[in-house]
Amino acid sequence: MDIERFYKTLLAPSDDSGADGQDTPDSKGEDAPEEHGNDQKMFPADYVSKLRDENKSYRLKAKELESDLERLKQLESKVKGIFGEEEDDPAKRLAALEEENKMLKLDKVISSASKKHNADPDLIGAYLLHKGIINPDMESDAIEAEIKKAVESNPRLKAELPKAVGDGKPASNGSGKISMNDFIRSAAGR
Repeated sequence: MDIERFYKTLLAPSDDSGADGQDTPDSKGEDAPEEHGNDQKMFPADYVSKLRDENKSYRLKAKELESDLERLKQLESKVKGIFGEEEDDPAKRLAALEEENKMLKLDKVISSASKKHNADPDLIGAYLLHKGIINPDMESDAIEAEIKKAVESNPRLKAELPKAVGDGKPASNGSGKISMNDFIRSAAGR
């Protein structure tokens, strides 16, 4: 703001127009400069243009990053949908998988030893694990010995074979096998 205008505004009367009826700079007439003034430019045009271009490039990069982030979130939700929520710690995940592997090996040993000693694998496995007699860290020979001892001491752990097959009627020929004729007669109700 130059000095002449400053004195005019300072000495001007308090009403909207000056003493001579002309607009003062305070009255925002045509002669009044704008807030920042058009007379002077604060920065050169090429510098302003450069800053605007730089700002534009940052805005474009931000938009690209936002779209990439959205795609990653969608992929993450798909992966979690397929594999489920997993722990972030690989050591914990590895420990859980090793424990699961031990239990599967134990089930396999129990199943094979149960067949050898005519025991119900589900029943004897649950019984011996609950009592703490066997655990996943034991050797297969020790587990087999415990199963044998448990079946001998408790006959209820033996696998029960079905008492009758089919409809439960004995065969007419005495062999225990039902012939086709016997089957047709029984179906016909004779």
